[in-house]
Amino acid sequence: YASANEAWRKTIDAITQRGPVTPEDYLRLGTAYAAVGDYRKAAAALRVSVEREPSLRAWLLLSRVESMTFQFASALASAEKAGGRSDAAVLTARCRALAGLSRYTEAVSDCREARRLAPSSPEALYYLGVAYEELHRSGEALTSYESFLQETDALHSIDAYGHFLRGNARLSLAQLRTPGGEVPAEVIVAAIGDYTRAVNLQETFARALYNLGLACVRLGRSEDARMYLENLKKLNDSEKDRELADMLMEAIRGMQRH
Repeated sequence: YASANEAWRKTIDAITQRGPVTPEDYLRLGTAYAAVGDYRKAAAALRVSVEREPSLRAWLLLSRVESMTFQFASALASAEKAGGRSDAAVLTARCRALAGLSRYTEAVSDCREARRLAPSSPEALYYLGVAYEELHRSGEALTSYESFLQETDALHSIDAYGHFLRGNARLSLAQLRTPGGEVPAEVIVAAIGDYTRAVNLQETFARALYNLGLACVRLGRSEDARMYLENLKKLNDSEKDRELADMLMEAIRGMQRH
């Protein structure tokens, strides 16, 4: 993980030292910033790239970065600018944004079409599970999450976001299997492993840090939860980061009260 991050940081240094010039320079810079979790700078570079020379790659990555920073309306607009609904990657980007906007019926339609066009692309399966779960279609949600975990188990390489989604899918699956019951400790531990891998790849991944802290709260591991809270508070890069830190702090206080 460290060597991959170091390579991306070298790319950032090389481009910024000589100064980005071409749309491809800005796309490479945005890709590198996104890989190390600096989404604000990634979005800025990618917007320059698409303004100068719109491309499918740049629009799709911008949409993903915007979703990562909870700008779901912008993420949907970027996905729509990337191309029509005959491309599985565009449809997956739409699924991600639509789920964030709570437009779950539309998300189901786009996720299903993305899977039809690209059966080996698992991310659409995850968002299909999210949409089905929110629409109270529990059986279909279970199947989607199970298939997502099976398919990503078979991948040789998973990025930080993929590990983050795997942690989420494990917990959602367990909750669907035991409605109203406690999620087994071993499932929470496995999710912690996923979130830890995500943070190892992107140490500024606020949502993964938040979920790590919450998982530790669920296991009664207050010291670990406070450590992740401190890491989250150090980011302080956006209003959403601060909101996540406040929510995690309240969860820790709630654990201590009980």
